Formats: sequence, structure tokens, C-alpha cells
Amino acid sequence: MAAGVLCGLVYSISVPKQYDSAAVLLPEASNTSVSVSKLKSISALVGASLDFSSDALKPLFYGDIIMSEPFLEEILDIEVSTLDGGLTTTLRDYLLNHQKQPWWGLVTGLPGRLSKSLKGAVGQSGAEAAAAGVLTEDEMELIHGFAGNVVADVSHITRRTVVRVRMQDPLVACQTASAIVDNLHRHIQAYRSEKNTENYLFIKEACEQEKERILKDRMEYAYAYDSNMDMSTALGKTEMEQKLAQIQMDMEIYTQMYLQSKLSQLNADSMVPAFRVLQPPMVVLKAAEPRTLLCMLRFSLVFLFVCILYFIVRRLWE
Repeated sequence: MAAGVLCGLVYSISVPKQYDSAAVLLPEASNTSVSVSKLKSISALVGASLDFSSDALKPLFYGDIIMSEPFLEEILDIEVSTLDGGLTTTLRDYLLNHQKQPWWGLVTGLPGRLSKSLKGAVGQSGAEAAAAGVLTEDEMELIHGFAGNVVADVSHITRRTVVRVRMQDPLVACQTASAIVDNLHRHIQAYRSEKNTENYLFIKEACEQEKERILKDRMEYAYAYDSNMDMSTALGKTEMEQKLAQIQMDMEIYTQMYLQSKLSQLNADSMVPAFRVLQPPMVVLKAAEPRTLLCMLRFSLVFLFVCILYFIVRRLWE
């Protein structure tokens, strides 16, 4: 047991401290459902068979958006500063060149360093691939390592989203979590704006078609009226009333389309925030890992299990 306590103490001292910074997000309802219902009714009126689905970027998928490789790659370019003020650089450089490692990392990381040194001859091809927009093996490794420090937990019931970032510096963790929240908001708002623009262009085109149809019906009505149609007969009166009723119906449809096009032009959905930040990221000075007492307890239990297993095997062997 004493050996386990000692090993746990040595382990907790050797492992670099990790600090957490978390943000709690609550999704904000938009006017998408109202817009979709109106667009469906308009498409039915003009005889178009279009499928207007709700937003693809639902709050349930916020975690998948955050953990996607393109999203994390954008975060690597932000500027971060350490709490002591001794370093200001990009997150990419901080993760690559300013990470502390335990003393045994010098031994376990030796094969990887040798492998990278042997691949130094192909560095130019890697740079050309990066310039062409292709992620190199080192960049993929960096993104995957960064993803291991990010947790995006979404509640399936309340859609409450918790974004947690773990770094070796508390200020870097807070700045990274803030950048993730801001970038997520930009992604959702850009999607809403693009979708609203597409809807506006569709309604605008439908309005133009409906306007042309109204002009055509009015011309037919005027031509029939001027052609000295026999208004004394019941058939003539019925035909004129039908044409007039059709024109009035077309005008009502056009009015609805025109109002909806103005609403889409205002970009109302994009003005609604994607979510509310219930708890912003904060600088937490208490380290999340390693926990000295927990490490000592774990190692003690391991040593106790090994000792019990040794005595059992020894007794059976005898």
C-alpha cells in the first residue's frame, strides 16, 4: 500500500496540470417553423412540388458541429495568451511547441520523433499539400489531439449544450472555449442567412410568375368585356363573374407572396441568436487533473490487487 501511495504521489507530481473552462448554452427558438409552413402553402398555391425541411443545424447536432475537423481547424488559428503573460501566440503553435510532458514522455515519444525526422525529406510535398487545402498527416494528428481536449455534451431532452475545454493553462482554456462558442454562433447564423436568401429568391420568382398570371387574366377579362359579350344571358354573366373571381383570388395569393417576400428580405431568422450563453467560459485556477489523492488511491488499489493476485497464484502453485 505504501508503494502505491508513493507511486501515485510521483505520478501526480510528474504529470502537467490541466485546467478546465466550460460554457453552458441554451438554444434560441427561431421563426423557421413559421417560415416553412408559409413556404409550403405558397408552393402549393403556385403548383410547385418543393420539400421545405426545417433547419439542418438543429441544437441536437451542436456537439457534432463542434467536434468536426473543419470546425476545429478554424479554432487552431486563434490567438491565445498564457496566464503569466509570458507567451502570446496562435493555438496551433501553443499545442505544437509549448506543451509540457511528464519525464517518461521523453522515452515513449522517442519513436514518434524518429519517425518524423525520417520523414523530413518529404516536408516540401507536405507544404504543397497544405497550400492546396489538403490536411497533412501532422495536421490531422494535431486536430485529433486537440479534439481530445474538447468536450461538447448536448442534452437530448432540454438541448442544453455544455462546451468544455481542457488545457495546460487556464487562460488558454478560457480563450479557446470562448472562440468555440463564437465560431459556433457564426456557423449557425451563416447557415440561417444563406437559407433565408434561398427562400427569398424562390418567393421573389414565384411573385413574378404570379404577377404575370394576374396581368394575363386581367387582359383576358378586359378583352372579353370589350368584345361586346352578351351580358344579358346567364352564361355570359357566369363567365364574367368567374373571370373576376379568379382575378381577385390571384390578387390575394400575390398579396400573401409579396408579404412573405418582404419578411424573407428582412432576414428575420438570421437576426434571432442561435443560442443564449447561460454561463460564459471563465478562468478557473483550480486544476482539474491530476488529483493527487485520487492518483494515490488508484495506485494503492492497483498494488493491493497485484498483491492479492500474487498470493492467490502462489498458493495455487504450492
